[in-house]
Amino acid sequence: MRIVILGGGFGGVNAALWLGKRLENREHEVLLISNQSTFLFRPSLIWVPFGGREMENITYPLNEILQKAGVKLVVDKVVQLRPKEKHVVLQKNANLDYDFLVVATGGFPDYGKIEGLEGETSSIYFSDQALQTKEQIEKIQSGDSIVIGVAAGNPNSS
Repeated sequence: MRIVILGGGFGGVNAALWLGKRLENREHEVLLISNQSTFLFRPSLIWVPFGGREMENITYPLNEILQKAGVKLVVDKVVQLRPKEKHVVLQKNANLDYDFLVVATGGFPDYGKIEGLEGETSSIYFSDQALQTKEQIEKIQSGDSIVIGVAAGNPNSS
């Protein structure tokens, strides 16, 4: 039996580790598909712009994490789900069949939904954005004013 997990963030990795450990001595294959070969400890992104953490200190090789639980890593991009056929279509590796599928791809901000955010703000949501925010903070001169906050009206917040 094959269990395929989509997403290499907290949800996907935790599901993979939990399933891998519980099914390790059985006839099951657990695969995690991620478009990245590394796991990013996202809560520490807040410290990157201020020099409290470097990216290499909050990024870990996924394969090393997963191997301990007997989970196989497939680094590829999912381009289509075909639930009736029970397979996912991958960009490089064609079709991958499964018996059970876990979708844990996480959320993505839509800056265009909140007037004034898109193109006018810095973020720490993704690693590249945190590094861009760091560059912008380093350019701030004494006496410059900045605003740090959370956008009201975010459709993903509760």
